Amino acid sequence: MAKIERLNRRQEDALQAAADRFVDAHDGDIMKALKAMMLLNKDLQEQVDALQPAQTVGRPNAAPPLARQKQFTF
Repeated sequence: MAKIERLNRRQEDALQAAADRFVDAHDGDIMKALKAMMLLNKDLQEQVDALQPAQTVGRPNAAPPLARQKQFTF
């Protein structure tokens, strides 16, 4: 289950402004923006996953990686 993040008012306002800009960048189409965000998230997750082994090499006392959350498949 995903962790629920609590935002303060300033953070919520900044998040709303970023969301508005993202939707505007997709011609005001919320579904188009949502799909684009999901694809971006997938790409970023793949990049993070690719970096994970490189971070633990040479660190014998490193904590084991956290269990991955369920992901959407496309």
